Amino acid sequence: MKLTQEQLIAIRKKKGLLNISSLELSKKVGISRETLRFVLRGKDNVQTRTYNKLINWLIEDI
Repeated sequence: MKLTQEQLIAIRKKKGLLNISSLELSKKVGISRETLRFVLRGKDNVQTRTYNKLINWLIEDI
């Protein structure tokens, strides 16, 4: 699966609002820092499991 531009922007925005590092975010979400780096750059499709973890983190606290 591939995250949309809107989803990528929302993840980056929430990460910035929470003032957390990529390492902290990757640990919280349960993915590697390398995977997070590739995802945030919009490089490749991600595994469904990774996609779901990021979307769940994005929508928590709503």
